[in-house]
Parts: sequence; structure tokens; C-alpha cells
Amino acid sequence: MGRRGRKLAGVLIETTANPEGATAALVGIGVNVNVEVAQYPELEGIATSARDELGFDLPREEVLAAFCNHFESLYEEAIAGSDAPFQAWRDRLVTLGREVTATGAREAITGRAVDVDQDGALIIEQPSGARRRVDAGDVTLGGVQQ
Repeated sequence: MGRRGRKLAGVLIETTANPEGATAALVGIGVNVNVEVAQYPELEGIATSARDELGFDLPREEVLAAFCNHFESLYEEAIAGSDAPFQAWRDRLVTLGREVTATGAREAITGRAVDVDQDGALIIEQPSGARRRVDAGDVTLGGVQQ
């Protein structure tokens, strides 16, 4: 998230299973590096870019290299059994403690994001007090789908 709560990057994970039951996941990561978001009115108030936040263009190749190097070190920590990458990610989540709407394939869940579990699922406390575990979906801040 940028300074104003706008989305700077995102992760998309698609999973599939073959007839034998073996599963595979395709993970995509997108970072708005040098996009001038003002050129896309449909993103107003929703998205930002590193360029818009910093006020100057960044060399995309250097951003990619820095990302890959950092990701590799976090991955190595995680496979070695360290909880530090999970905790660092959890500590930076801007959704925790805020009103959100998580929209999935079957339903939209609105409430306060209260936690994430070790599998990465978002825990949302609904106005009734019920807690719902959200494994996948599009999460927006403010409790209203934008």
C-alpha cells in the first residue's frame, strides 16, 4: 500500500488439480512501478505507483532485481523453518484492524480484519461477532467493494 492506502502491488494465485488429484499453483506478482495512475480514472482512489509516491521514475530492472533478491532470502528463511518472514508480512498488513470487504467467487464478506492464520487466510470478524476465514478473494478497504 502507498501512503494514502492505495494499492501499489498485488499477488494473484490460481490453483488447479489434475484428474489424479495433483495440484499446482500459478503465482503472479504485479508492482506498479512507473505508471502514472492519473491516466487511468477507473483506478482513482484505489491504486498508486512507486513513481506517484516518490515523484520520480525508477529503473524497473533494478526494482525487479531487488525484489527477486529479497524474495529469495525470505524464501530461504521460510524453508529453513523460520517464522520471521510470516511475522514480517503480518506486521505490515494494512488490512488488520480495519473494515474490509472480501469478495470471492461465491460471496462477499464484510467486517473487521482481525488476523491472518499460518496458512495466510484472512480472519474477518463480522458485525454479528462471527469470525470468517477467507482463503481467497479480492479484499478492499473500507468495508465497501470499490
